[in-house]
Amino acid sequence: MHKQIRVIARLDVKSENVIKGVSFEGLRVIGSPKDLALKYAAQGADELLYIDTVASLYGRNNLSHILKDMSKAIDIPITAGGGITSLDDIDKLLRAGADKVAINTFLVKNCNFIVEAVEKYGAQCIVASIAVKKSKNKTWSVWTDNAREVTNIDALDWILEVQRLGVGEILLTSIDNDGTIKGLDFELISTVSQHIKVPLIVGGGFDLSDIDHSINSNYSFDAVAIGSALHYKKYTVQDIKSEFVKSNFQIRSIDRVNNLTDLNCHQKKVSIIDYGVGNIFGLTQSLEKIGAKVSLIKTPTEIEEAEKIILPGVGSFPSAMNALNKLKIVDSIRAFALSGKPLMGICLGAQILLDRGYEGFECEGLSLIPGEVRLIENDVVKIPHIGWSSLQKVSGFDNHFIGTLAHGEPVYFVHSYEMKTEKKHVILNVNYGNKKIIAGVVKNNILGLQFHPEKSGFIGLNVLTNFMESLKYEVPLK
Repeated sequence: MHKQIRVIARLDVKSENVIKGVSFEGLRVIGSPKDLALKYAAQGADELLYIDTVASLYGRNNLSHILKDMSKAIDIPITAGGGITSLDDIDKLLRAGADKVAINTFLVKNCNFIVEAVEKYGAQCIVASIAVKKSKNKTWSVWTDNAREVTNIDALDWILEVQRLGVGEILLTSIDNDGTIKGLDFELISTVSQHIKVPLIVGGGFDLSDIDHSINSNYSFDAVAIGSALHYKKYTVQDIKSEFVKSNFQIRSIDRVNNLTDLNCHQKKVSIIDYGVGNIFGLTQSLEKIGAKVSLIKTPTEIEEAEKIILPGVGSFPSAMNALNKLKIVDSIRAFALSGKPLMGICLGAQILLDRGYEGFECEGLSLIPGEVRLIENDVVKIPHIGWSSLQKVSGFDNHFIGTLAHGEPVYFVHSYEMKTEKKHVILNVNYGNKKIIAGVVKNNILGLQFHPEKSGFIGLNVLTNFMESLKYEVPLK
């Protein structure tokens, strides 16, 4: 079996419309961002990619309200980009429902911004969007401002630089092939792919013939971003995934019947700790879909009075703990856990449940579950671990928090660091490359999930429902 491939629907947005052209010119209105996103998500798209095409031109990003609208209806990952020039811009997009941000123009103007962004949000959150065009000397030049401005930067040089500075994923788009539906630029991909150590998304002209081409080569890309082939209905997402399956690639299947009416926690209350790191909006929308009554909290009194708490997180271990310490709620979270009431950490929120992390430097965690967090070490696959991976339930461990979650269910991961703890606390694993990575841990009333249930479709909503149905433990944490 070949490696896993993600199919990403790309939606280029101008004002309130999705637009598309050929080589970023001759733009036509395609349709509504929401309608198209719903269609592609229903067809089985693994992620959505929204790019505000005029954001850099006008010095602003107009996606926040679109993202909020999407997060209410869609529970797959969203990457958003266009016009990002500050950490505040990233905050706004994450708080509106984005899971990752794609940055092009500002990184070229200020490459050190990568270091600043990665330090706060983690490498897995920052995507370097690189649009390139072939030059007369047979090399590829980097273009900015949605392919309106050429630079004197060589594409391969820039790819090496953004990786050196710590970016976690690369979106590589061929301007020459964009919108043609005549195939990806495999000459470009073959030139750069062997130098790329992080997950690579390729885009520009995708056609089904690309699948055969990629089989008979040694090109290393992890996802395809597709616009025109979907917009003009040449293929559906199902068509594309079916061809990948025929060629023995691993893809996320959505064959399971999804019926939201089966998920209802009857207005049970849950509180999300809002400490400034994570996709709070997307998590809130997922919980409300299953009937939960959600409140955002960030004071000691609110934590003490909560019935159930979720600790989300996107970013770095030190930035998360720094945020909790600034709010002066570390002791309150520990006291809540000791009371025996249900507490769940998601992704970074799960990692900080452990004793300490080593992201940049040693940092003390919440010490609610014994263990530590370290960089994933794997020579076989790329880091960060981004995409849909199948869960493995630990034999003999049937925890009520995860309920009927089946062995082999695909859920969404995006992380560079992994949890390490005692075997007795591990309830879920995932295979990544040549090793097992912990996907779920538990200690009495405390649950930690390395994946994002709020971005894992019906399966993730089922996990959230089981957590909401859990009762207060009689025996508090020891």
